[in-house]
Amino acid sequence: EGSTLLSTVHRAKGAEAPRVFFLDSYLVPAKYARTEEQQFGEKCIEYVALTRAQEELYFIDSDCWQD
Repeated sequence: EGSTLLSTVHRAKGAEAPRVFFLDSYLVPAKYARTEEQQFGEKCIEYVALTRAQEELYFIDSDCWQD
C-alpha cells in the first residue's frame, strides 16, 4: 500500500488494483494491427486494460502534458 506500479497492459494481465490509470487509450487498437487476427488480439488487450480496475478507472491523455 502507498506505492505506484507502472505496467504495460500485457504485464498487468491477471493483476488487479483498486485504482487504474489507462494512459493513451487511443493507441488501442494499434495502427499496425491490420489482419483480423491482429485486430482480435488488440481487442483482447483493450479488454485486459479495461478490466484491471477493481473500483476506479481513469483515462489519461499524454497529449495534454506540456514540456
